[in-house]
Amino acid sequence: MTIYDIPKNEMPLKELYVVVSRDEEGNEGIVSAMTPMGGMPMVFGHKRLIEKIRPTLLQMSKDTGRKLYIVRYKQKEVMEVIDASH
Repeated sequence: MTIYDIPKNEMPLKELYVVVSRDEEGNEGIVSAMTPMGGMPMVFGHKRLIEKIRPTLLQMSKDTGRKLYIVRYKQKEVMEVIDASH
């Protein structure tokens, strides 16, 4: 069974906050938390959510020995609209 979660929208998204890791060559990847229901990428539309998960990020860094970077992306480009609602 597939469960969808599309929360109530609060406001237009003008920026995204993303938790990334960086390797020795400077390559970056989005950090995910794995749960019994699958992976949850650490991508947020509101800065306040970063503050809520900060303890989790600190524990994740401690457990993995990796630095985590909170990155803000501000440029937005709509590449495609998928609308199968008709």
